[in-house]
Amino acid sequence: MMLIQTPRRSASWRAFDGFLALFTVLLVSFLGGAANRIRGGFLSIPDWTTDPGGTFRDIMLRDLTLRLVWCLSIGLLVGIAMSEPKRSRRSHHFRRFAAGTFMAFATWCSILVGWGVYFNIGRTNTYNARIGVFDWVIGHECPDWGFLRRWAISYCGMSLRGLLQTVPAGLGLFALGYGPDYMLSGVTMGLVYEIAWDIPSTTVNIETGPPIGELLWGWWTFFILQCVVLSHRSNPISTVHNLVHKPQRSWWRRVLFYAPLSFVLAIMIGSCIGYGFVKQTDETNYGQTWLGLFSTTGLTIFILLIVITSSSLRREPDLPYDYLEIQDPPSLTHEAPLFIPSGSAPWGFLVAFIRLVSVLQCLLVFALVWITAFENRIIPSSACEIHWDST
Repeated sequence: MMLIQTPRRSASWRAFDGFLALFTVLLVSFLGGAANRIRGGFLSIPDWTTDPGGTFRDIMLRDLTLRLVWCLSIGLLVGIAMSEPKRSRRSHHFRRFAAGTFMAFATWCSILVGWGVYFNIGRTNTYNARIGVFDWVIGHECPDWGFLRRWAISYCGMSLRGLLQTVPAGLGLFALGYGPDYMLSGVTMGLVYEIAWDIPSTTVNIETGPPIGELLWGWWTFFILQCVVLSHRSNPISTVHNLVHKPQRSWWRRVLFYAPLSFVLAIMIGSCIGYGFVKQTDETNYGQTWLGLFSTTGLTIFILLIVITSSSLRREPDLPYDYLEIQDPPSLTHEAPLFIPSGSAPWGFLVAFIRLVSVLQCLLVFALVWITAFENRIIPSSACEIHWDST
């Protein structure tokens, strides 16, 4: 029998296919930026209620509907990106739906926690602003502070706030076998907003500062999610995946994973306790912030227990399948998502770049946490008396 070999595509065609894939990822990322800016208040909501304070409108429309635009877009992106055309089993479709739903829910819980105290990145003095969720460890601004000290505490607070958004959702992706990169990427939130303050703009609703920061953060989040999933599709047996629980992995790899995660989890738990002592007249903001802290911390602990428990039950730990599908490891034949070409775009290189930026940011934020905690909490300024109440 004569076998007919399918000719390989030319290098120019593979390069064009890779370019088309990268262009599609960038385009979808801009949709993510638009979704996050809509969540931040790009669309004005008509005051159709009879409540003079607008409480019902704010809670039911801004705090729920507009936030769902951002959260559901993340869940939809993850659900579609996880699609594998050759796997039409009902369990696979349920897994995609469950993953997308979890990502949307985890993101929604995390954005209940406010970050308005920190997003000015030292540009203005927030001494009279609300108490931030991380002020118990990094301190609260004092009226005699200069720019550098205000910048350090705000930059640190925004970076921790980014981790609060990506750690529970990213830990779920890690449990599904997509590596720790999205979970770690939240630490770049301070850097993104710092860049936003350096971009001059007077366009309505896209001004310099937080408005541009919301656009950039939405773009960056969608870009990371797509690169992480596509990198996994192109190289499913990469050492990025199953980083922690392979028996042949050295002990220091587990330390590199669990030590930062334990540090962030300790800050989450401390924030839940510390914010409980805050007295704030705005009960709506206080209630949803505390609810977001509690639910985000609970989700993180729950998924972490699943990862630890599942790793001890795996019968064949060398196989690169995910933690939530122990009895039914997926095929090693992976295809690109349906809405993105299967070209040769450098997904592995992009993920490595994202990981490098995140690690450098982790080192900077870790140092800032200890410096600000020592200067502001252990040796507070004599001109600033910190009260745990806020208007």
